Amino acid sequence: MTPAIDVDPHLDEALYGDDRKWRNAPTAVKAERQALADIKRLRRSCLPDAGQLADELLICRPAHRCYYAPCAMCSRASQRAVTFATLDLFRDVPTKARVEPVRICIVPPDISAPMGELSTIDFDHLAATVQNALEASGAVLFAVLGLDISLNDERQKGLGLGWNPHYHGFALTNDAPHLLRVLQAAYPPSVYVHAPIDLGSYDRSVYATSYAFKPVPYRRVSYFDANHYPYPCWNTRHTSLKAREHVEFLLHARELGFARRLILHRVAVTNSNGFLTMKKHE
Repeated sequence: MTPAIDVDPHLDEALYGDDRKWRNAPTAVKAERQALADIKRLRRSCLPDAGQLADELLICRPAHRCYYAPCAMCSRASQRAVTFATLDLFRDVPTKARVEPVRICIVPPDISAPMGELSTIDFDHLAATVQNALEASGAVLFAVLGLDISLNDERQKGLGLGWNPHYHGFALTNDAPHLLRVLQAAYPPSVYVHAPIDLGSYDRSVYATSYAFKPVPYRRVSYFDANHYPYPCWNTRHTSLKAREHVEFLLHARELGFARRLILHRVAVTNSNGFLTMKKHE
């Protein structure tokens, strides 16, 4: 199993702490407990490389971090580092007419993989198509997006169970309506995804920013809500991944790493003494 370690992955130990909290932010204690639970789950798994990954995660501790994406403690620190760097990047944006920060959600309508085949998704190609769409719009000054992966259970709809990659993030645009039209043309609706694009205002809050870079996946279950007011309709609920699903995600996260889960459009990132800094890249 080839390690997927980013260039200069060192993060300052302060990012593993609890300063600069936000609503529903995972705590350092919770991350540590989750890491131990993940190691136990990996040891019980019969999937190839699960035991090896458990051994690698076990070494993570203060002053000797593993910097692996499946590590609950390191992935939390990475989320915090990217969140704070993104906030600093957008905080210095001057308020001008026709230039505004927006939040973006992109759900590629026909990209999915059955359970057990998450590794068959070409995430590099997926990121390139998003980059190309942002560039083709001609309306994005810069953007930062994070990869999210959910396991969508749509068996009640007759659409099966599968992994679904999508992106949440933020952009500075000089023409939001045009950007929306370009993205909608690049990602048209399908039977699986009725609204692949969501674009709205970005309030530059810590909570909203952190959500785009959340490291923990979930199971997204579709169900028909006959008691929904004012009329019955399809709805969704989020639940935790089951054991085998979670192990599959952890193993793939090991290969994917941290950097490949980010799209940095016209943005340069530097690591200065364990803290990330983002700047607009011309």
